[in-house]
Amino acid sequence: MKSAKTDLLSQRFAEAEAKLATEKLLKTVRTMVVTSTAYSSTVDQCDSTPCIAADGFNVCANGQENVVAANFLKFGTKIKIPELYGDKVFTVHDRMHPRFNNRVDLWKLSRERAIQYGKRTIKIEILG
Repeated sequence: MKSAKTDLLSQRFAEAEAKLATEKLLKTVRTMVVTSTAYSSTVDQCDSTPCIAADGFNVCANGQENVVAANFLKFGTKIKIPELYGDKVFTVHDRMHPRFNNRVDLWKLSRERAIQYGKRTIKIEILG
């Protein structure tokens, strides 16, 4: 008989494999050149709940730098930034100030990492 811990581990592994398989099926439907910046979960960059993205996703609990904020894409939209991150897939979970229409903001684990990223012009691939 398997322990609950082993079953949970097997379940998480299966979930991760399914997610990876789904992401590999996604194809580029549009390519855009946009301005990109980065942010971290601090009250002065966000609001009083800095870990909670606009769609309710907890970026701190997720703990992975795979979240972006973008006003021109729907929540849940998947994108790639091949020139910087290869095949890594990012998901839109957050929004920016309304004045930023053609910009993506990448979530980073720390303020230092966000500052290090800076402001760049990048090519993104929107997946579908």
